[in-house]
Amino acid sequence: MKAIINFGKVLETMSAELEKVPFSFLIMVLSAVLLCIAVYFTAAHLHITDTAKIKVRNISVISMLLLYLGIILSITLFTRVPMKEAKVNLILFDEIFRAGYPNRAIVRIFGNILLFVPVGVFIQLIRSDGKKKYFLLLVIPLCSLFIETIQFQTRTGVFDIDDLVCNTLGGFLGFGLAMFYRYVFSKGRKFKILIRIVLVCFTLCVFTGMGGFGVYHTYRVMGKNSLLQKNTLSKAPTLEKESEDAKGKQDGKNEEQAYDPSLYYHDGKAYRYQENVINILCMGIDKRTQEIETIPGISGKGGQADAVFLLSLNPDTRKMKIFGISRDTMTAIKNYDYEGNYLGEEKNHLALAYAYGDGSEKSCEMMKEAVSKLMYNLPIHGYAAINLEAVSKLNDAVGGVTVTIPEDMEYDDPAFQKGAKITLTGEQAMKFIQRRDITKSGGNGMRMQRQKTYILSFLNAAKGTIRKDPSLPVKLYQELSKNMVTNLGLDHAVYLATLMLDTNFSGDDIQMLPGKTEKGTYYEEFHIDQDQLYDVILDNFYAEAETETKNSGGDGS
Repeated sequence: MKAIINFGKVLETMSAELEKVPFSFLIMVLSAVLLCIAVYFTAAHLHITDTAKIKVRNISVISMLLLYLGIILSITLFTRVPMKEAKVNLILFDEIFRAGYPNRAIVRIFGNILLFVPVGVFIQLIRSDGKKKYFLLLVIPLCSLFIETIQFQTRTGVFDIDDLVCNTLGGFLGFGLAMFYRYVFSKGRKFKILIRIVLVCFTLCVFTGMGGFGVYHTYRVMGKNSLLQKNTLSKAPTLEKESEDAKGKQDGKNEEQAYDPSLYYHDGKAYRYQENVINILCMGIDKRTQEIETIPGISGKGGQADAVFLLSLNPDTRKMKIFGISRDTMTAIKNYDYEGNYLGEEKNHLALAYAYGDGSEKSCEMMKEAVSKLMYNLPIHGYAAINLEAVSKLNDAVGGVTVTIPEDMEYDDPAFQKGAKITLTGEQAMKFIQRRDITKSGGNGMRMQRQKTYILSFLNAAKGTIRKDPSLPVKLYQELSKNMVTNLGLDHAVYLATLMLDTNFSGDDIQMLPGKTEKGTYYEEFHIDQDQLYDVILDNFYAEAETETKNSGGDGS
């Protein structure tokens, strides 16, 4: 599992660096490289002298070399914020072995080596006599020195002796590999065919890996942009601003502060909404069918949202939190009659927002809107709803989930004795998370605690299973497609999976929205404590901001 996590970090780091380079620039460079390759291979068929053919090929190779160095420089210049002062590291491997996560030192070493392998390959492809060929090897360390100098001058990176050494080694490695390829495949060389097959397979693997990374990068960036920009009802929560008197006192503390509408003031402190946080609404539908069905033209037959959880992922802090929301929460929802005619908006049980829809996408959108409004118009970027049949499949796919029975539930299953520790089968899992004692006050609250227990145990079981079978998430996604309604596509899944590989999560990160249960006219009602909910939003979705003065040139206040 650790190897998978570290590999995921490597892919994400590479993709994140490349993401900040303008896409149009990458397309232009790629097009130019393809053109150079075409010219290189067609030069042999041109009706020109051999000397002219060599010149054409050399120009093509040099052009590809310059374009490749241009990509490296663009990543350096476009993706990094300039530091306050230029830095130099002249102690070999000192910075590398002080890196953050395990094996990162090795990743950085090999990354810097591989980065310059193409440089060595291009230099070897330049046609020249023997002495000039080896003289051209000096270009490799000079290229690395040039890039390090640019980083130093622009303060976008450290002038690092490690990079110089690793880049040079990578260039020499590329030069040697290209020379070996040319030697093996040259005419008149009677090498065993096995060696050539191995080299061809190796080359195919390299290009396949590059293609795979390209696909991953494309899906990751598309998924991230789509989640952050397209699937929200609002851009930030609409918390009430402090009174004008309080704002005046705040402004009076520093008359030079510039006004910044993105800041929210509370208790004399400035906060800014964390826009990168991804919120996914997860729902469990109390309908046991082989697949989730759309019921057009009829309202109230699609089932209710029995379990409602908001999953929140923070890519900056690498933390995941889950907020449990009672199905009995009284909040504003849209009401429809049996034929689906809109009757207006009124306060009712949250679970009914799903029932008033079509049992599919419309129901999920209505739940998404209701939960967003409940939580001060918190942006919700996606949703996923599963029925009871899916719970059974998920449970069995991870080999069963072990829980401790918190209360006497022998009526549902003889094995459900209070305090008993059992590994749930799929059928038992459905009973464990669905059972609700309507004869007791707060029955849904007790059920939500069991659901919390089950989620924690399921995640632990899933981690163990994924260690043995890394392809499990993909298999589950495919198997549950008929038991699930979601607006998350493959691109979203790639981005979210990358985040979750390196996410910190514990039992303390599952939090129930605060409030109290009261007896309603017919059913129990859960009323949110607005003051406590306000604190939940501020503590989990905002970060204290450092205000800037007008003299700094910033927009903060």
